[in-house]
Amino acid sequence: MTDLGGIARSWQEAEQTAEAITPASPERWFYVPADVRLPELLGVLREDTRLQRYAERQLTRLIEHDDRNGGDLLPALRAYLAAAGNKSVAAKRAGMSRQAYYQRLHTIERLLGCDLESGLQRTSLHVAVLVLDAGEVSAPDA
Repeated sequence: MTDLGGIARSWQEAEQTAEAITPASPERWFYVPADVRLPELLGVLREDTRLQRYAERQLTRLIEHDDRNGGDLLPALRAYLAAAGNKSVAAKRAGMSRQAYYQRLHTIERLLGCDLESGLQRTSLHVAVLVLDAGEVSAPDA
């Protein structure tokens, strides 16, 4: 006898996986639920106001500072997070001297009231940046 509950779960997983795959996802012939990572999940949930408010709480001061001053702190934070907190690597990728880059990180810490050496705080900011980025992706045409 067929397990209808199992079939329904499989169908639901397939639907959720398809919903999470975006044009930015790696090009493949097929996807499985394990292909849905945090960026894809946040993309699916991008319209959830709780996530939007979370990202706003985390990043508003930084974004406003950049807007007022023509700054580059948000891109500097993105580079730092992409380099898994390695300041030297992030400075090199950003094409800046380490001293100038470290000053930007210090300004970010001051504005956000955080310690970028803290893994938990870095993770929180990384999620906020991913939510912000997911919100900038337009929804596919229906």
